[in-house]
This record gives sequence, structure tokens and C-alpha cells, in this order.
Amino acid sequence: MRRILNGVCIRPALLGAFLALGGCGDDSAGPASLSYTGLTSQSSIDSNNASEMSANSYKGLGGTDMNIVGAVQSGGSGSSGESRLLTLATVLNDALVRLDPAAQSQAMALGATLSVNDSLPGDCGGSMSFSITADDSTGAFSGSLSFNAYCTTDTSGNTTISGSLTFSGVIDLNTQAFSAANMTFSYITITEGSETIAFSGTAVFTSTNVVFTDVKIKLSNADKVYRVVNYSSTTTQGAGYVDVTVSGDFYHPDYGYVTVSTSTPLRVTDGDDNPSSGVLLLTGSGGSQARLTALDALTFQVEVDADGDTMFETTLGPLNWSDF
Repeated sequence: MRRILNGVCIRPALLGAFLALGGCGDDSAGPASLSYTGLTSQSSIDSNNASEMSANSYKGLGGTDMNIVGAVQSGGSGSSGESRLLTLATVLNDALVRLDPAAQSQAMALGATLSVNDSLPGDCGGSMSFSITADDSTGAFSGSLSFNAYCTTDTSGNTTISGSLTFSGVIDLNTQAFSAANMTFSYITITEGSETIAFSGTAVFTSTNVVFTDVKIKLSNADKVYRVVNYSSTTTQGAGYVDVTVSGDFYHPDYGYVTVSTSTPLRVTDGDDNPSSGVLLLTGSGGSQARLTALDALTFQVEVDADGDTMFETTLGPLNWSDF
């Protein structure tokens, strides 16, 4: 299993680290941003689409198109378990944390407002360049990151990221506590194994979670663009498992959007691709609902309330995760 983002820990001392570095960066630009052109109305949920909408809201709408709301991915092969949004959050967080904050105190004494450019090599190739302006009297900072086939590696394989983003945030200079940072990525691609996913949008990172305020997502070998709005994801690492809670709106270009939430955290055991317990709730138009319950790492069931009376009149399953 690939290492999972446990909350989102962007270190406060990064401000000093940025200021401590010097050099020159890469100003190369990526392709234009992704655009979502699909249905924007709320989807009605019934027994005909409940299984597909529920399972694919976890594993990826359109069957094998992509995985949006999942929890963990096994290995670096682009398998069906891990949320690509969590992958994006983890990769961006790791890129920031890699900047060494050791020279913070010395750098902070240099002046009130500082601007710095620099670049760092990847673990397994490529480079990451950045530019930042920071005010050491207020803790406010802003800047940009540019990834040129920037490759990181762990026990499960390599992850390569390309593209650029801008960011801004504030650090409490007394407590050195990080509150939040806003990120805008015009076009970011992440490759793991044979799978490449493209992202465009905006996100807010805090010390405990990440909110994707509006993000478009596309698998490189597919035509469809998906979208999440105000999608919040929080992971909690346990002994041999990770619990994932999610909330937000998920847009499928052919069906419209559903509101997704976890009434019980989805628990994924180390080594598994899919959750073995937990409940994912989808809400559609007219109060229609689908309730997905993970039975084990191989199967799940879906209960359907098509008329919105809060009574789940139809149960589908057990169903196999591998069929979606």
C-alpha cells in the first residue's frame, strides 16, 4: 500500500526554509487548465443507477475511467484503491515538507519582506523549482511551485509530478502554528506506474485536512473530465489500517452531481485495495439516496431510497468491488 496522507501536515517552519534558500527557478508553464463541460444538475438516484453511482463514487465513475473518492492504492501501478485526490494532496504536501527548515531563525532575521527563487532535485529524477515572497513581520507568504518530471519514491514505487501551482497562507509567528494555505493549480499531472491523472483547480490545506474547493480531474487516456466541489477528505492512520472520511459534491459528466459523505468512516486495511467496513452515503435530487456499505475488502451492498422518503426500499448485493 502506498503511504497515505495522515491529515495534511505542512510544516510552519517552511516559511523560514523558503527564506533560507537562494538560486534561480524554472518558470516553464504547463498546458491550459481542464474544463468541466458535463451535466451540472443534481442526479436522481434509483435502483438502475445506484450501484454504479455508489461504487464508482468510491472507485471512479464510468467503471474504469478513474478513482476519485477511494481511500488507498496498492503499489505504484495505478490500481483501483486510492483516491487520486489524496494522492495529489500527499504529493504536494511531501514536496513542501522536503524543503529543509533548519535555517529558519537565521533567515527570519534578514528583513521584513524577502523574495527567493530556488530548485531541488527529485529522489528519482526531475526537479522542483519555487519562488516565494514572505513577510516575517506578519507571517504572510505567497509564491509558486513548478514541477518538471519531479519524481519521488517510496517502498511501493515511483510517483512523478509535472505542472505548476501558486500558493498563499499565513503562519502565526508566536506559536509557529500553521493555519491554512490556499493553492491554485492550473494543470498538474501525477503518474504512478502506467496511470497518469491530470488536475486543475483550487484547494485549501490545513493542519488536519484538505478541502478541494473546485477541482477538475481527467485520466490521461480518457475523454471525460470529472469535478469535485467543496470536497473535504480526512484520513486517520491506525495500527494496520487507515480510516477515511469524505464530504462534498462529485460531478459525473453524464449524470450530474451527487453529494457524498461518510456516515461511518471507510476503513482500509494495509495491503487491501478497498475498504472492508464503513458506509458511504450519496444524496441525489428529490431526496433520493444510495447507501453503500462495505462488507469486506472484496464485496459491498447498496441500499436505495429512490423516492426520498428516508426508507431504503431496495437492497442490491452483495456486489464485487472488482466489477466496478
